[in-house]
Amino acid sequence: MDQGLVATVASVAAHTRAPYHLNYAVAKAGIVNLTKSLARELAPGIRVNCVAPGVTVTPMGRSTTATLPTHYAETKIPLRHFASAEEIARCIVFVASPVAGFMTGATIDVNGGSEMR
Repeated sequence: MDQGLVATVASVAAHTRAPYHLNYAVAKAGIVNLTKSLARELAPGIRVNCVAPGVTVTPMGRSTTATLPTHYAETKIPLRHFASAEEIARCIVFVASPVAGFMTGATIDVNGGSEMR
């Protein structure tokens, strides 16, 4: 039975790249590794999972989308839209819920299919 859980948030950049934002991509990759390391150290009592969003419509996300070509989401993301904050939050709620009770050390990509691994 869980004594607790940790839900971390990384980014699609942790697994791909972030041109001109090396520090961001490296930091997010570090969060993915932190998640795995903590999951091993804190098991079995505490589960640790990560959510890695793609471009999300937030103030930071809007600054990203402003630099992308017109119709980027429609042509580069199979689900044809950027994520809403609510879509990402739902995934965080999932990894924090008892439904994900047998998950630890996992990173869930929530990017509309823009990066599949």
